[in-house]
Amino acid sequence: MPDYPLYVAFLWHMHQPVYSEPGSNMALMPWTRLHATKDYADLPLWCEDNDFPSTFNLAPCLLDQIEGYADGTYSDLHLELSKKPVD
Repeated sequence: MPDYPLYVAFLWHMHQPVYSEPGSNMALMPWTRLHATKDYADLPLWCEDNDFPSTFNLAPCLLDQIEGYADGTYSDLHLELSKKPVD
């Protein structure tokens, strides 16, 4: 066994493909929105709460989609369907 410490870096790469057609703000699949409500925040928060040093990389297209959902300029078919009145 060596007498020096082993340094390990944890790099988490968060990504989602763009699920909309070019020029459209309507995603065909809801995965970005669904993962944004839980997965993208849970792991960094856990690492912070447990003093687990990590680096998180979020892909630009993922950030664009999350920002679009947040400001209402991006949506998906499942979200729009859930907004319709039952009657």
